[in-house]
Amino acid sequence: MTPRTDSTATAAAAHPAPPAHPAEDARPLRLVLRSGCTAMLPEVVADAVVVRDAVVRDTVVREAVAQGAVAQRRPARVAVFATERAYAEAQLPRLLEAHACSRFSAITPNPTLETVLAGARTLAEAPPDLIVAVGGGSTLDVAKAARVLPVRSEAARAALHGDTGLLRGDPPPLVLLPTTAGSGSEVTRFATVYVQGDKRSLDHPSLRADVALVDPDRTHGCPPSVTYPCAFDALAHAVESLWSTRATPHSRALAAPALRELAELTGQPLNRPTDLQRYRLTAAATTAGRAIDLSRTTAGHAFSYWLTHHKRIPHGLACALNLLWLLPYNDRYTAPAVRHRIREVHTLLGASDGESAARALRERLARAGCPVRLAECGLTRGELPAFIEAGLGHRGRAGNNPAALTFDAVHEEVMRHV
Repeated sequence: MTPRTDSTATAAAAHPAPPAHPAEDARPLRLVLRSGCTAMLPEVVADAVVVRDAVVRDTVVREAVAQGAVAQRRPARVAVFATERAYAEAQLPRLLEAHACSRFSAITPNPTLETVLAGARTLAEAPPDLIVAVGGGSTLDVAKAARVLPVRSEAARAALHGDTGLLRGDPPPLVLLPTTAGSGSEVTRFATVYVQGDKRSLDHPSLRADVALVDPDRTHGCPPSVTYPCAFDALAHAVESLWSTRATPHSRALAAPALRELAELTGQPLNRPTDLQRYRLTAAATTAGRAIDLSRTTAGHAFSYWLTHHKRIPHGLACALNLLWLLPYNDRYTAPAVRHRIREVHTLLGASDGESAARALRERLARAGCPVRLAECGLTRGELPAFIEAGLGHRGRAGNNPAALTFDAVHEEVMRHV
């Protein structure tokens, strides 16, 4: 469904595994995107407690609450996932002063299973009425995964390998407030977790948030070293969603305008974004996130995880560097029946074919002061086999690519961009 014309949109779509296209989910996400909406947090928390309390009461009370006749509010037990800086900058001590808060702040980029399990244990030891997460994609992913994963390592690993019956069935409500414009995690039903250096994606409807407060003002603390990779991550989401084999009319209707916006914005200086640029970046990144929630990503992401883990390349930049070889690769090898999707990507990037689209993206990266070749990030030709095998191994994402990926064909293409 498309967003309403006001600043609050409802997005609902689930991914019942393993169909080719996700079905609509009866449980909606309340999405609010506007400057200053962080101030809505006290009301959102209070409303969530009323609704959650009503579930354990009798039918008469539940119906009265639904009709607005009852508003029995009480202090909530709130578990906050946020770094020290994000916690202070979002003014959470003031916004949540009426509630009893616990906090989990041991969060680092590219979260590991150990970090997620530490968060899960925190929730198990002091069960909250709801969870609030404030931060970038890593913080949001930790909160989403910790909310549903079992606390035992063996059971959590099994869940990450597909045994979703081990996930918590009735987790507390989740409110997400992103502080970067790029990951889209606030609107997706999946989270990335690294297990001994191997990236795992926990993909299940239970990871969807209940409320997302997307406030462009929260991105003011982002330096260029964060703003640019996040913007390129969002651009990769839009590109990959458009050409994904799992794309739907709905996902394409989200991805196309997002890519149009992001192509324009990443061609502008973003070292000190204006308020308008921040709003447009945030809105486009969220829209691209909604698109991949339906279509999932493709080879650009599948090949990014090795680069991020082994070469410490920021995730969004790793995705963009992969697009430099994927744009011509997909142009060359995609079947004629679906090549129109590839051409749409080229057009939205202001290009006529895969090579010119790659040049257009390379120019954007260069203007942002980012590397434009994999060798600049430390990837050697001797490491290409490991890099390629790892990317092909992420079959869930690589399998969504519109062109078949073989070791020899990928190796030949990547060699041109090392």
